[in-house]
Amino acid sequence: MTASILVRTDTDLKKRFEEQAKRQGLSMTFLLTSFMKTYSDAPDIIKVGLDEEIIDNSWKSAKTSKSMKSLSKTLQSKWL
Repeated sequence: MTASILVRTDTDLKKRFEEQAKRQGLSMTFLLTSFMKTYSDAPDIIKVGLDEEIIDNSWKSAKTSKSMKSLSKTLQSKWL
């Protein structure tokens, strides 16, 4: 039995991935299936880290500020 998986990713990343797989003579299906099998058996193979500087800078951005003000306004109107 097989199933389909929809993955949304950056167009450039997808293109680079496809080109690399093609150079190595591999299919995307093979690579993704191999990764999924490996990851499901050993999820610790992926290490995730947070860069505090990036997080701090994102809080300072105008877009974040605008979003936080909008969220605050929405919450105040609903609960206060």
